[in-house]
Amino acid sequence: MAIEVPTSLVAALDGIRLSDYANAIEVGVDVDTFDATTFGSGQFTATGAALRGLIVNIGGMNDIDAIETLLAGEFASAAVLTVAPAGETAGNVAMIGYGLVNAWRMVNASVGAPSTIQVPMTAVGGGRPLQGLVTRATTTAVTATATTTAVNVGAAPVGAWASFHVLAVSGTLPTITAQLQSSTSSGGSFTNRGSASASRSAVGGEWIVGATTTDTWWRLNLTVGGTNPSFTVLAAIGVL
Repeated sequence: MAIEVPTSLVAALDGIRLSDYANAIEVGVDVDTFDATTFGSGQFTATGAALRGLIVNIGGMNDIDAIETLLAGEFASAAVLTVAPAGETAGNVAMIGYGLVNAWRMVNASVGAPSTIQVPMTAVGGGRPLQGLVTRATTTAVTATATTTAVNVGAAPVGAWASFHVLAVSGTLPTITAQLQSSTSSGGSFTNRGSASASRSAVGGEWIVGATTTDTWWRLNLTVGGTNPSFTVLAAIGVL
């Protein structure tokens, strides 16, 4: 096992490519506990596990014109998050989640130092944090109906989820929707799992929920419309 130095980390929050501004990112899970001590516990206390929660803390440099206005639109709203520590190449590990941006620091500065951003998040209903795989990178624009790279994320006895970010859009009346699909092999026949995302015509994010299956290979089917449409997309898929 090698120690990783994440110099190529890519992070997106809805339609914002946060890694262009961030220099510190924490993503994790915590769990509420309760006292489960009984008379049969002997001389030691016992602790039970209750609800789990998403932990996200993002820090970085503040460009008021480029990032502050975008973050203002995310405050007190649910947002889709993707963090790929080793970069956005399809098949790379990614942490994905859907959470509430529960604080906004409009000014965070001191004399002689750059102004910084802070973006904390907490989970919302159905927004469980997951470790998955990148299925689409931003390096090539989506200009027509297509599928993302099939990735072997594993079976989904509980369910499947995808983070879908539109980071840039151009064209006349452009639209894009994303549908989770699964198969038993990378080159096999793929089946729709769950409902497709809402149709997007502007930058933003979608949290896509898929159905349970024993299939292990996953991808997104992207349906594109409009005249000369072009979408810069980052997407990842995780299962439980």
